[in-house]
Amino acid sequence: MHLLLVAATAFEIAPASRWLEQQLPGQLKADILITGIGSTATALALGSHLQQNHYQLVMQAGVAGCFESGRETEVLAADRDRLGDLGVWEDGLFRDPFAMGLSSPDAPLYRDGWLYNPYSALLDHIGLPQVSAITVNQISTDIRQIDWYKTQWNPLLESMEGAALHLACLQRQIPFVQLRAVSNQVGVRDKSRWQLAASIENLNKKLIELFQQVNDLPL
Repeated sequence: MHLLLVAATAFEIAPASRWLEQQLPGQLKADILITGIGSTATALALGSHLQQNHYQLVMQAGVAGCFESGRETEVLAADRDRLGDLGVWEDGLFRDPFAMGLSSPDAPLYRDGWLYNPYSALLDHIGLPQVSAITVNQISTDIRQIDWYKTQWNPLLESMEGAALHLACLQRQIPFVQLRAVSNQVGVRDKSRWQLAASIENLNKKLIELFQQVNDLPL
């Protein structure tokens, strides 16, 4: 199994990275790609890397905000994602390229504006709750904007890189999974209320568990 582990920052996957470094050659061939923060950096780094390397599975891991309260530290799998801030805000409403008629919501790789993960057997085997996510390049803090997202798309997670992973892997037809641990509720900017350390701990425990079972994954 040749696997690529992708993260925006090194500290989000530090325990899993150390675990991989300690494995004997031949047990699991895994590369690590730190893309930097945001969808543009992720798309550039991942697109370039996948052009030069072949993988049987790509795993993206990181923390995320959640549109529901009380789910902090929970590890979830995003079965669909979309670009949440590509478009225009006018008169309190957001219009993405699909709403503006610039692109079809069912254009190649998309379904009703979403980038779905089609590897359902893989997601089912992983055994995590499967949820929807949006990707933004600016953390949402405006209550009106947050309410609009909830009303229109009803996502559970907000990250800054997920949609770039979906786009890159769908385009190249590479099995992938996006794993997110909830560090905070979307809109809560008081970092004393974030549970970053516990989220990263739970995320990495799940990653190591998957590495140990990687040969059983349905790919």
